[in-house]
Amino acid sequence: MNAPGVVQAVMDSVGGYQPRLFAQKILTASDVNRHQNRLLIRQRDVINLILPQLTQAEKDNLLAGLELKLYTSPGWDFTIFLSCRGTNGLVLRGSQWTMLLNNANLQLNDQVQVWSFRNAPDNELCLVIAKN
Repeated sequence: MNAPGVVQAVMDSVGGYQPRLFAQKILTASDVNRHQNRLLIRQRDVINLILPQLTQAEKDNLLAGLELKLYTSPGWDFTIFLSCRGTNGLVLRGSQWTMLLNNANLQLNDQVQVWSFRNAPDNELCLVIAKN
């Protein structure tokens, strides 16, 4: 699967490489709820897409929350945390989630993909959210 144009544009703007699909879903009411500030990630995506991409150090930080940059377009990044949600998978969460939704014009029932890439020179994991 090829990365959408916005993913490549973000990577080009920050020196990113190695794009990979991280998760995909249709946004639910809880995902766009201003009071919840988070995106639930399906268990299937966690097992098949996310865990194989993480380093051991990143996996070890999931309980506390792994701090990441999530981009909506070149020049627009938001600080979020990837963390465990009990035994039900992972969640992207943070106080900037509502701002991110507004910036990307994401709404209930939008189909989205989250892509990961590594940022040079420190191999930092970064994410891009793109509406299908």
